[in-house]
Amino acid sequence: MTFSNGCAATDPALHKTFDDATATSVNSQSLLPLDGRVVLIKSKPIRTVLSWQLYATVALAAVGGIWAGIHGAVSAGLGGLVSMVAGLAFGVIVSTTGVTTAGNVLRIAMRAEAGKIILIVTQLWLVLTLYKSINATVFFAAFTVTVLINSMALVIRDE
Repeated sequence: MTFSNGCAATDPALHKTFDDATATSVNSQSLLPLDGRVVLIKSKPIRTVLSWQLYATVALAAVGGIWAGIHGAVSAGLGGLVSMVAGLAFGVIVSTTGVTTAGNVLRIAMRAEAGKIILIVTQLWLVLTLYKSINATVFFAAFTVTVLINSMALVIRDE
């Protein structure tokens, strides 16, 4: 496989760690192909939880659509999407930042969690102000279920 910059997937240059202008270490292995696809999130638990959140969102959108019509389905989809986008951002921040010390682990975790919370609050505000036909019950039910699924990452083994 060759990337747009001409480097092959097996090129050793892709496996090196580099420092950018802000002196933060970024591990380029987080962008290497896994089974033919580029993976931004190296953590198996985070990838697994994101897929479970997607399945739950689709199922809740179907139930919301049956129960409350098209606006129920859209509301459930948006509720799940808010949590999934925040979880995806958390995973990308954690996976693309180089970890060198125990203190660095805490700094990265705090930065990723802060970004996740900011994204959740912003997305909740956007959805609740812009989507006038929202079914709040279905929206918050889907959001709550996907947030609870997010905590399941603690029980999944990272190989």
